[in-house]
Amino acid sequence: MTSRERVLAALDHQEPDRVPLDMGGSFVTGIAATSLHDLRKHLGLEDRPVRVYDAYQMLGEVEMDLVDRLQLDCLPVEPAAMTMGLARGDWKPWTLMDGTDVLMPGGFDVDVSDGDWLYPAESLAQGPHTCRMPKDGFYFDTIGYGDWHPDWMPPEFETLKEASPSWRISEEHLEYLAGHARTLRESTDKALVLGAWHYMGLHYVGSLTDWWTLLAADPGYVKDLFALSTEAALHNAQRLWPSGPNGSHRKCSGMSTSRAFATSSSGSNAIQRGRSSSIRAEASPT
Repeated sequence: MTSRERVLAALDHQEPDRVPLDMGGSFVTGIAATSLHDLRKHLGLEDRPVRVYDAYQMLGEVEMDLVDRLQLDCLPVEPAAMTMGLARGDWKPWTLMDGTDVLMPGGFDVDVSDGDWLYPAESLAQGPHTCRMPKDGFYFDTIGYGDWHPDWMPPEFETLKEASPSWRISEEHLEYLAGHARTLRESTDKALVLGAWHYMGLHYVGSLTDWWTLLAADPGYVKDLFALSTEAALHNAQRLWPSGPNGSHRKCSGMSTSRAFATSSSGSNAIQRGRSSSIRAEASPT
């Protein structure tokens, strides 16, 4: 069986020739950059710095020499920018807190406070710090992600409706993902795993704890927001469905039956993207 056939058989509840293997096929099956560096060294692969494509989780890019060595079956089709709005490319040398030398996207920079890394750096002029990696840590956390603000009020629903067109995939991102999928489909026999974290997920407002409170306090608001999110997701699914290579099977991370791709998108002046598919009101207390 080819990798693609093996994964298809497993998804169809048929017994393949062996269990399909995935490492790095999506950022929920990824591997930390330090662990990836150590694994490559242990296997005797070429000694070169790991590229950190997801700076938030500090995930390393699994390259084809490792895919071949471990006989992995899945490859990712993902947007150029996964988290923090950092596009892959313009790689620059960087040393992680544990001393591992890696390559980071060119747009990555941090401020250091008592050993903690704070992103974005003031030099990037992107506003206040939104993420923190504690001293001797391994990944970032969103600042204020779990805070509760008893007096917090969600944004007016009309504000969300005005912002919702930004949740829809652009032609540029659609063409990028379709082209990448087509290239991998034609050049490999691997199963392609397509993430749809931003374009297919449901949205929430406020911090995570504020959102949990809102679930009980105003279920009607939540229902309307989910309906608005679903409308955008269905629109994206209809755009993405025919965009992959002809005849390919498409598995979407986060949606078991979708054939959608995903990418990051910016919010409006009223809202900003938080972690994963969330939206957070800028007016929320800090």
